[in-house]
Amino acid sequence: MPGIGELAALATSILWSITGIQFTFAGQRVGSAVVNVTRLAMAVFYLSIAHLVLQGQWWPVGAGKEPWFWLGLSGIVGLAIGDAFLFQAYVSIGPRRSQVVMTTVPVMSTVLAWLIFKEVLTAVELLAMTLTLFGVAWVVSERRSNRSRIAFAGDDNRRIYLIGVLLALGGAAGQALGLLLSKKGLEGGFPPLSATVIRMVVATAAIWLFTLLRGRGPATIGALRDRRALIL
Repeated sequence: MPGIGELAALATSILWSITGIQFTFAGQRVGSAVVNVTRLAMAVFYLSIAHLVLQGQWWPVGAGKEPWFWLGLSGIVGLAIGDAFLFQAYVSIGPRRSQVVMTTVPVMSTVLAWLIFKEVLTAVELLAMTLTLFGVAWVVSERRSNRSRIAFAGDDNRRIYLIGVLLALGGAAGQALGLLLSKKGLEGGFPPLSATVIRMVVATAAIWLFTLLRGRGPATIGALRDRRALIL
């Protein structure tokens, strides 16, 4: 069907924008770390149901060691670490600027592919990368309007704002590297839904283990009593 890819991309952008706002408000209520561990656990639950319906199994039990390694590593880098940076950036500088910074993901992915896989960069790609970086720098450096009614935490503090931008860049770097690692795991025609389940399962296990080792398990579970944040 002509245009189905464009419509899917547009729908993804809209949903990504909506979830960015939801994650911001939830992060302000209970903390970005709680939001990240909670949404990963919920994602595993719903994706497992989808995998059962579409693939006949709760998760890809027949997957080999190599897909599990690459996709699991991709999940840790992109979903556990990268999104931890991104969700804190949401709280620090708000969803608008954070998502603008996240548009550098294709740029970082292209550069990493050039460095790691020796992929050739065309003149058009270099021009697109330059324009993207210029646009991001322009939006990030612009002054916030005094008439804005929504004040996100730290937006008026120069130091915290800079940290927020760096966190967003860290999130973009995590996403970019995670995408490249998942590309290795998808080799040989591995099912994308199964790959997503593996990424989510490993990322969830890793981030919950980290949470428990920090002694934040009880506090994280206690924060889930905030029903409004949980709904968001």
